[in-house]
Amino acid sequence: MTTITTVRAALQAITRQGMCHRSLYQLGAAMGPASLYVPGVTTSTRFEPLVRTDVTGRTWLQAFTAPRAHRAAVAPGDRAPEYQAFTGASLLRLAGAMGSGIVLDGGTPLECRVPARAAQSLQVAAGYTEALVSGAPAPRPVAPRTAAPRPTRAEAALAS
Repeated sequence: MTTITTVRAALQAITRQGMCHRSLYQLGAAMGPASLYVPGVTTSTRFEPLVRTDVTGRTWLQAFTAPRAHRAAVAPGDRAPEYQAFTGASLLRLAGAMGSGIVLDGGTPLECRVPARAAQSLQVAAGYTEALVSGAPAPRPVAPRTAAPRPTRAEAALAS
């Protein structure tokens, strides 16, 4: 299997071969520590990424492999968007928290749409490679909470 080291290389592979589990994993692994540029607006308190909604009601975050690689569509009278750098792993976490898909390099020949469900699953590969590069321990997935087992009658009797 070919090693993918950049997001652009992963997008090129998806363009050539189509989207499959292997190419999505390679994209997620490449995204982890990579800088991706998200158009948005800075308010007095924070950066708000531009979110687009398609005809089916799904929301999409835009991200580019180079800053200002493509002009985001702006309605007349609106401010031109600013671009803020995110690591791929933090972008995937943001998309997961918002329940949004991601459009990478939209409007270019390498455009790739990663649906919300796939973006959530890419968080594992991206978090792992982000941790490898930063030297921090890999984030552990949060296990679902389960109820504590009930004590048996004998254990309850001993406890009282």
